[in-house]
Amino acid sequence: MSHTAPPTIISLKTSFLSAQTRALSNLLHPSRAWQTTNEELPDKAVNDVMAKLNNRVLQHCKRVYAPQATRHVAEQIEALYISSSYESLELEGMGGMGKG
Repeated sequence: MSHTAPPTIISLKTSFLSAQTRALSNLLHPSRAWQTTNEELPDKAVNDVMAKLNNRVLQHCKRVYAPQATRHVAEQIEALYISSSYESLELEGMGGMGKG
């Protein structure tokens, strides 16, 4: 029987951040309500603007949400979590109530 190690805080946070990055990286499309309200605009103009906008969004996501940046944020979250745990243990050791 093989036991797999439980996921680390970094791996959990990296997975979460990656999922959020994918959600933010989705192509944008005008809503039906917007299209109905602005139907006098030529389709070609709207499509050109949306293509440029989506290109900018993808460029932005590649720069801002690079895997290294996601890993760095996950490491910061882990450090805060560990720091918080140590503070909790110190409070318990001094007769105070801990967070856990």
